[in-house]
Amino acid sequence: MDGGNVVIALAPYFFPLAAMTILLLKPFILYRFQIYLNFFVGFTYLFHLFNLFREFHPGQPDLKNSGLFFSILMVAFFNIFFLGIILAALPGKWVEIQSFLNSGFSESCRVLIFLFRSARTVI
Repeated sequence: MDGGNVVIALAPYFFPLAAMTILLLKPFILYRFQIYLNFFVGFTYLFHLFNLFREFHPGQPDLKNSGLFFSILMVAFFNIFFLGIILAALPGKWVEIQSFLNSGFSESCRVLIFLFRSARTVI
């Protein structure tokens, strides 16, 4: 509890545990029942967002310890990341998740290369 691991301290704010657990069941459920599973994924993700908006405020000690600005950036990034994974997984095929991760990685690399080259021309 007293360790300095930022990811563990901020994980309750960005990792939708119940929704991701239900997503792990999708390959084992028949296609005709996927709609019900999708409903529960949406319900549990909404529960995660509700708790995020209720609990995420500057007075939280783990946000203060990690730095408020860094915490906001990290929580926002990973919430968008996990929302993308959930939306990609809704059709029930894992190819969409892989495509989401591949395109996200390649676009991130492209942006980082652009920023690196821009910084070198300024210096």
